[in-house]
Amino acid sequence: VCDAVFAVTDDPPPILTSDPEYKRALLFHARDAAADLPEDTLENRRKGWRRIILYANYFIPGGAVADLGPKPVAEALGQLGYPLGWGGWLPFQWPDPEAERRG
Repeated sequence: VCDAVFAVTDDPPPILTSDPEYKRALLFHARDAAADLPEDTLENRRKGWRRIILYANYFIPGGAVADLGPKPVAEALGQLGYPLGWGGWLPFQWPDPEAERRG
């Protein structure tokens, strides 16, 4: 058994907001649907950061629902020039944190 304690801030680290490629990644993960093109705002950067942390650091059941089937692939193929990269592929559905707070 191994335990680790660390803290994560609400705001993404400065390195992720100082480089255009990292900002693009934050906005990419802020999407709720494959065709979404989130505006570059602090709130959307925070949303992307929360999702990256949730998925990458915690990797807990229910953190994200994966869909590796044909639907996300078909949606991505329908928008080949998606400006945030990765072909617009969105193989996850994220839970709504506001709905979780409301219970």
